[in-house]
Amino acid sequence: MIQWLTIAQLEEALAGVPPIGLALRGFFHGRVSANLSAVFERAPETAHMEDVGDVEIWAGAIDQTPFTVTGHRRGELTSFQIALPIAIQDGQLDIRMLYVVESLSPLFHAARNPLVESLPFVGGGFGVVPRGSDDPVFRSPRRADAETVATYLDDPARYEVAILPVAPTRWIVAGPRVGSTISRLDVVDTRRAADELAAAWQAEHHHAIDVFEGQLPA
Repeated sequence: MIQWLTIAQLEEALAGVPPIGLALRGFFHGRVSANLSAVFERAPETAHMEDVGDVEIWAGAIDQTPFTVTGHRRGELTSFQIALPIAIQDGQLDIRMLYVVESLSPLFHAARNPLVESLPFVGGGFGVVPRGSDDPVFRSPRRADAETVATYLDDPARYEVAILPVAPTRWIVAGPRVGSTISRLDVVDTRRAADELAAAWQAEHHHAIDVFEGQLPA
């Protein structure tokens, strides 16, 4: 069941999570041919995003898992991003968080141009690849995760699970853990950028920030 919150209420709750607050991160992106106000039966708050313009934002929690949905409508299509806590399982984003997307609306099964966020990993892995494309909409070192995403997208004629080559090394900057979640996280292309971001977060939050090469530890 959805507990709707104002943005201010959600931000206050997230800021109170020890030791440095909890950040939400984009998890599921895509486009739908629907007005999200009608889907959620709730009016959004509005905000202005640079390079995008005015966007609509819904905030709330499902089974005590906080979320935001940001929508930008152009013509008949609404581009959306669903942001969730950074839940980790065995060093990767916990794909079971798709239950939050499912609980919001079954509409998201049929999203156009979907993208499910993933974290870097070392070695071979599996991707969910649209047929006729070379760009995966999700990738993981675990085949089961790729199969879960492919099943969620609910269109076997469009998506398949494929073995992917090793990706270039990337760097992960991670804040303190809060149970199975990480307070904040970002992925960058160089060690220098990772060290600079970690130093900035440490100065802001007065708490140790870690940098990982290639992937998070399991």
